[in-house]
Amino acid sequence: MSEVIKTFDPSSLASSRPVYSHVGTVQGGSNLIYTAGQVGVDHEGKAPASYEAQVRQAYRNLAKCLKTVGAEPSDIIKLTYFIVNYSPANRAHVEIMKEFLQTHRPTTTLVPVPCLAREDLLFEVEAVAAVKSTKENEASSNSRDYDVIIVGAGLSGLQAARNIDKAGLSYVVLEARDRVGGKVCTVEVSKGIVELGAAWTNDQNQVKMTQLAQELGLEFLEQNTRGDVVLQTENGATTRFPYGADPKIGDRNRRDLNRIRDQFEVLCQVLDTFQPQEYDELTVEDFVKRFRPTDITLSTVTIWTRAMLGVEPSEVSALYFLEYCRSGGGLLQLRSDRIGGGQHLRCKTGMSSFANGLASMLRPGSIKLNNPVESITQHPSGRTHVTTRGGQEYRAARVIVSLPTPLLKDIIFSPALPALKQEYNSSVRLGYYSKMIALYSRPWWQDSGLCGLSQSFVGPVSLTRDTSNASASHYSLTCFLVGESGRKWSQLPEGERRRAVLEQLGTMFGPIHSDEAQNPIELIEHEWSKEEFSRGSPCPVTMPGTLSRTGHVLKRPFGRIHFVGTETADKWRGYMEGAMLSGDRGAAEVVKALGASRSPRPRL
Repeated sequence: MSEVIKTFDPSSLASSRPVYSHVGTVQGGSNLIYTAGQVGVDHEGKAPASYEAQVRQAYRNLAKCLKTVGAEPSDIIKLTYFIVNYSPANRAHVEIMKEFLQTHRPTTTLVPVPCLAREDLLFEVEAVAAVKSTKENEASSNSRDYDVIIVGAGLSGLQAARNIDKAGLSYVVLEARDRVGGKVCTVEVSKGIVELGAAWTNDQNQVKMTQLAQELGLEFLEQNTRGDVVLQTENGATTRFPYGADPKIGDRNRRDLNRIRDQFEVLCQVLDTFQPQEYDELTVEDFVKRFRPTDITLSTVTIWTRAMLGVEPSEVSALYFLEYCRSGGGLLQLRSDRIGGGQHLRCKTGMSSFANGLASMLRPGSIKLNNPVESITQHPSGRTHVTTRGGQEYRAARVIVSLPTPLLKDIIFSPALPALKQEYNSSVRLGYYSKMIALYSRPWWQDSGLCGLSQSFVGPVSLTRDTSNASASHYSLTCFLVGESGRKWSQLPEGERRRAVLEQLGTMFGPIHSDEAQNPIELIEHEWSKEEFSRGSPCPVTMPGTLSRTGHVLKRPFGRIHFVGTETADKWRGYMEGAMLSGDRGAAEVVKALGASRSPRPRL
């Protein structure tokens, strides 16, 4: 219950329980929060058809607004909601509101209206809330002085913050977005959830994620591999084959593909036993062409680099690709959807549960959302000043930066980063990565004995996976639009983009299910390359020459600044596990540098 809000129900008035209160007060020493009206649209501005779904979405949006400024539903003093063509016979909004408020009962007003800002909108809600003022909000000169500042509230930053907290050090986390999680982003839909970003883990060799899942009580869904895979070849024709078997591409192509696959597998496993610099002189395409591959083999390798990194084989160093594969246990394990593989398990409540769970373990108020960092200045005094775009300045003994390398150029470092670090930063790139998730009323692909996995040499969709959760009556195919075919597709108008994806689904999964494939009940699109604080996914890659010349500076501290992120991990680079491991490393560096004890000290 809020510390500054009190509500009352005068005995002379009719009872308002259990929905609302008749009157409320806000005590002094508090900050008032006003929200704009929130309607039932998702992050793309799309509204579900049903009234109940719009009400739920509107309250989800309201919760996000409150969270952005450090408030929650229990801090609401007044709710006003507007209902189109209101009928006392249809009060579905009441139960949803009670679910949102839990036991809290603010004052409320219902306003029936003939229409809202758009014809398809049926419900709107706005709130007034109050939170207790703190010295932080009053900009006290001492309240922005910490032992450690963490820049970025993705998994690596949150894990670093958790370890800093365990060490008994003071800290603050500055996050540019209006949420935690970085490229981990779960969105609720009418039935269940969808993952816009990172979506898979496993419980065999991703130890940090498994431990955190157990700690948070999270449950997993096993990736469906029962049934056949669909392959669409260069001429648009499709063939199918059992998951785990070789595709039906002819004996010559099959032998050639297995030969190249085995070369990658063997080399990535023995990288430490020889001098691999020669492979940093080649792109993946150059490396493969040394073996005179068939067209089918080269197209398959293209699917690998697109799906894993969002780039073409001509855009990434062969050494980088080998190191990336090795970090995930090898090419075969990295690509596998089965036990121990990179895509084996999904979280029932969504991968954002990991980020939100970590955030909940930190000191209340320690995460500052909507605070992109503008500059980091290391002063001779031994303190480092971090200034946000909003003009707020924070000071600390050490700073942990948890941002993808290409985004570092947006921050003014003083003194400037070392020349080799700047050279490395300017030499890496993020791949093109978009998802389009098609939701259906039933898993029709399973009727034909398909597992939902498909690969296409044609595009624009390079890969699909079944991302259903039958227990929630949620059935979906997630389409990956990646690499060059994805970039070309992204230039199309929205309607043409959607049409291109649905027509391809109809072709790949037709002819029996062509109509169903092209008529989902909902279609959700997310383009990571257009996000200001992402600009691509999943992990920055290097071109030939970069690793051998400047790769050693990637995770090297610069003065009192430390660098973390999944790209810096030795294991499971590009995955959530890698992010967690890098957060551990960064925190350990800082704790050691500050000479802090790992046993928590009393907080005053």
